[in-house]
Amino acid sequence: MTRSEEKRAQIVDAASHLFMKYGYGCVSMDAIAADANVSKRTVYGHFSDKSSLFIAVMNRHCAIIGGQRVLDDCDDGRVELNDDIAAGMEDRSPRPVLTAFCNRFLRILMSKDGVRLFRVVLSEAERFPELARSFHEDGPKPLIRRLRTYLQEQCDNGVLDIPDTERAAWRLIAMIKEPWHMRLSLGIGDVPSDEEIANHVDDTLGFFLKAYAPD
Repeated sequence: MTRSEEKRAQIVDAASHLFMKYGYGCVSMDAIAADANVSKRTVYGHFSDKSSLFIAVMNRHCAIIGGQRVLDDCDDGRVELNDDIAAGMEDRSPRPVLTAFCNRFLRILMSKDGVRLFRVVLSEAERFPELARSFHEDGPKPLIRRLRTYLQEQCDNGVLDIPDTERAAWRLIAMIKEPWHMRLSLGIGDVPSDEEIANHVDDTLGFFLKAYAPD
């Protein structure tokens, strides 16, 4: 990274730490500058206001959830994929691709940072509606768009039969994240084990793919 990129990363790291510890409304740009060990002028050189900085924090997290182009064409080799996703991309059929996607999505969504970020947005949504709007526009929507595109490709190839691919994408995300996400967001219960996640993903995809199998 260039020096400027390193400074920007420092600022985003500091903002992420403070937002998740104290909430959005209680954190000032001065506090972020101090935590990042940079001047306030440097912070404003990269981000016009606190809202744009929070979006940067959120986008970095959502990019991880999105899976580094998990559902895109990765044949050009520009993206380094982890083993489970790479295995799914070798076989373009829905089961392995969606299994890799759902496993990655759940692990990031239910991570400590994932849960904390969601809590920050919920707690500040009434006071800062633009924050909630940005979270929705820059977080779930691009993820759904990527998933919808993949599902549409499978429909075009005759592998799946889905009348409304966007609705199906939202449905899959809703099914895959519960029953754990709400409980964790409320501070109830523990993060499920890898085996529990794998079994849940397998069961959910079995139901989902059966529902949209061609006649």
